Amino acid sequence: MGNALKTLKEEKPDAFQNLKKSIKHWSFFRFLMIQTETNLILSNKEMMALYANLDDDTDERKVFMSKILTDYDNSFRLIEELFDEPASTRRQGQYDNIEWRNEKLKVLHHLHIKHLKAWRALNDETSNEKEKTLTKLLSIINALSSGLKNTG
Repeated sequence: MGNALKTLKEEKPDAFQNLKKSIKHWSFFRFLMIQTETNLILSNKEMMALYANLDDDTDERKVFMSKILTDYDNSFRLIEELFDEPASTRRQGQYDNIEWRNEKLKVLHHLHIKHLKAWRALNDETSNEKEKTLTKLLSIINALSSGLKNTG
């Protein structure tokens, strides 16, 4: 979304301005931008970095994280520009909820990463230990999924 909005603004500034004007009366577009913004608010760059560090290929990790974070930042910046007001002002309740949620889920994310590393390190595909670790991983994934779903 960020790259598309950035390209539109740079290459067709009049079209970008038309979108900006239409956000007040075009319900579908307003809804689309609010939903996109909600997903951006719900995402956590700190957790993204922790999971990205599971990729041992530093160059590959840097390439993908750079693309993801650039689009993330552009999306936020340009959606705020479309609304003429920062999300933190318009969506304060959402931010309060996310701050509370992220602290609670951080423990589960760290536990998930720990067990994911352990599972990946087990080479014997038929070992009992690999199966036990996988079961732990699936339980943690369910807990994370439930926590993420129930809090935003």
